[in-house]
Amino acid sequence: MNKILSDEEIDMALAAMELFKLRYSFNEKYMSFLKVLTNHPEFFWGFKEKADELREHGVETHSAMTILGVLRYESALRLPNEGWKINNNHAKPLRILLEIFDDSFVGLFKDRKPKGQQKLVMK
Repeated sequence: MNKILSDEEIDMALAAMELFKLRYSFNEKYMSFLKVLTNHPEFFWGFKEKADELREHGVETHSAMTILGVLRYESALRLPNEGWKINNNHAKPLRILLEIFDDSFVGLFKDRKPKGQQKLVMK
């Protein structure tokens, strides 16, 4: 996750964050996510890196939450005494931001419905 970013990548990330703000400014949780991301941009780049690895290995769909779990694990090993970790609620906004940043990721992640909207199917 210690990648040196090009000026183009930085510009694209800032533009994606601005578009994200325009689309989701009504959502308080998503706005708190952007504040966290401002202080810890390595989570976005780490998320993108892991999603790239999945695609390189031919994975067609995957869970954003699983990638977030890997990032939490890796950051705990790197920064064991920091006392901060990325929140589980940040999986969906990370996915959305990545899809805004690079629309080739649209469709890679499973989009789960809230528990109240899921239907039980009996076979």
